[in-house]
Amino acid sequence: RPRRHHAYWRFDFDLENTPSNDLVSEVALDGTRTQLTTETARLWSNARGSTTRTVREWAVTDGATQAGFTITPGAQDVLLATDAFSKFDALVVRYKTNEIYDGITFGSGCAIQHEGFLNGETVNDADNVFWYRSSSTRTTGTCELRGPTLTPFGYRPTGTEGQAETVAPVEVQAATPNPYTSQTSVRFRMAESQAVRVVLYDALGRQVRVLLDQSVEAGVYETVDISSGDLPAGTYVVRVEGERASGTTRIVLAR
Repeated sequence: RPRRHHAYWRFDFDLENTPSNDLVSEVALDGTRTQLTTETARLWSNARGSTTRTVREWAVTDGATQAGFTITPGAQDVLLATDAFSKFDALVVRYKTNEIYDGITFGSGCAIQHEGFLNGETVNDADNVFWYRSSSTRTTGTCELRGPTLTPFGYRPTGTEGQAETVAPVEVQAATPNPYTSQTSVRFRMAESQAVRVVLYDALGRQVRVLLDQSVEAGVYETVDISSGDLPAGTYVVRVEGERASGTTRIVLAR
């Protein structure tokens, strides 16, 4: 029978093998970044029980190297709002060995009981744990893909000889979600600082919309949001046009 599921991912990153100096920030859809300083439960919407998403992603960063991971809500997760059982979409707390799970056992109730984790402790430059809610409104017996997208940033991989590998002039990631119906996002980064235009083209190569026109920093991921608006269904090309490098990715709009 149709039913609702809420499940929690518990991430303990311990970035760069130095767990005691991590920072957690929240990024709104408009790009505004807020650093979280105390233990807190968060929503990706503007109110409890709402599916109107206002948070683009969260980021956990090593305070020394500035390397880390972004945590982007899954497109399917946001379709099921919080309720009396799920309560929050993200939870940021200090690491403690007795806070691995909420202590609820089968038969004693299924609402998550995280309140005891929130003690007002600092999560600024600390050993932190990030909880994320994934969800499902199951109507069939098939398996479903749920959960967030984790994207590393600030890392420079090493080759077999211990030398830094050549960084690609431009990295354009696949859109998430894709296909999409209302909004999708494309992330990219340039190996060198430069002026960049991100342009949306239709299947015939006609320019549809300028998505971004600004200078970007070397090695920093930028995110471009693409709304469906009045666009007809079909295949489109997102082109990242830098002064010294360019790249593309395809997106599909479904109506």
